[in-house]
Amino acid sequence: MEHSTGKIVKNTIVFTIALLMQKAIAFVNFLFLSSRLSPETLGAYIWALSFTTMFSIGADLGLSFIMMRDVAKDDRDDEGYFQNILGLKLPLVLLTLTVCLITLFATKHDSQTIALVLVA
Repeated sequence: MEHSTGKIVKNTIVFTIALLMQKAIAFVNFLFLSSRLSPETLGAYIWALSFTTMFSIGADLGLSFIMMRDVAKDDRDDEGYFQNILGLKLPLVLLTLTVCLITLFATKHDSQTIALVLVA
């Protein structure tokens, strides 16, 4: 399949704008939280985000990038790729969530930290 240069440039620009918007929203969110939370609560929140981010790797395992690569090569079966990736991701998300919760409750954190991890 032929890819036009214009389509590649357009898609790259849209992807870059989406990444910039995501970073800007995350910055505004953190600015808002840091002005409203006490240092102890903000530290617990950052720890909760770090804890959940560590486990979020298991929910994806790079499958999103594999799908993007394969659809970019040949988009005739993009729905099939999506269904296959989704079929793999759903059990991975459930397994990762289970392992995350078991680890969280096994390490015996206080109720505030547990609530922050559950929200994250």
